[in-house]
Amino acid sequence: ELDLDDFNFEAYERIITGLQNEGFLFTSMAALGNTPEAQRNLYELNESTSMDTMGSDGSRSWKDFKDFQKSVCQAKWYKPEGQKVVIDTKSGKWVAMCAIGLFDGQGYNLHTGVDRAYRGRGLGQAVKVSGLRYAKDVLKVDKIFTHHNTQNEPMLAIDHKLGYQQVSGTYS
Repeated sequence: ELDLDDFNFEAYERIITGLQNEGFLFTSMAALGNTPEAQRNLYELNESTSMDTMGSDGSRSWKDFKDFQKSVCQAKWYKPEGQKVVIDTKSGKWVAMCAIGLFDGQGYNLHTGVDRAYRGRGLGQAVKVSGLRYAKDVLKVDKIFTHHNTQNEPMLAIDHKLGYQQVSGTYS
């Protein structure tokens, strides 16, 4: 969990601005119109980054795009403004994402992922901070929760750097 009341958003503005100056667009599904085309791009990025996560067995999360639309885009928790994406404006490629939802009044970061070819540039950290800002400013939550595969050391490192505190969880 992360206490958003104590989180220093300004400490990450330079990183986000630097990435924007390199040609990365930080946006949301809402800003992109949450169109079927945008949903397909979100699905492809979500699926590829999920399958490529350290500790993943490479299994698909959804059987196809229609299943993704039904399970995610039509879910009660799904809010297009909470689906943060980063687009490489030079290529048009969707390269990073952070999915934030609200469950029983609690903010939750469901998934943060970066395309393999774009890792190591700070995009995961930056898009996650964008999601955290949404959770604090729009969802009005003071804490946000997430979960991890314990083998996903890069994301664990990002969350440690951001100040997440490990709490009791479940094993599956």
